[in-house]
Amino acid sequence: MPKRRQSTSWYNKVCCYASQINAELALENLQQAINLNPDKYRQMAITASAFDKIRQDERFQALIRELQQKTPNTNAERFQQNLRND
Repeated sequence: MPKRRQSTSWYNKVCCYASQINAELALENLQQAINLNPDKYRQMAITASAFDKIRQDERFQALIRELQQKTPNTNAERFQQNLRND
């Protein structure tokens, strides 16, 4: 299965677990989705309403803080990050 489809499958599991307020499994699966497609799922973890039921969980908040440090907020930050990666 291509990585793109795998990451979507992991993310769908995340949404199911989050809706059941199962933060532990939601976070485990979210990490898998992020590993396969970091740009897409980092941003979704920060903004998606699918996580509203677990957003107050300390583990989720810690992950979001970590993701926000890794996710460029502006084009200038993206440019600087690309320069560092070259």
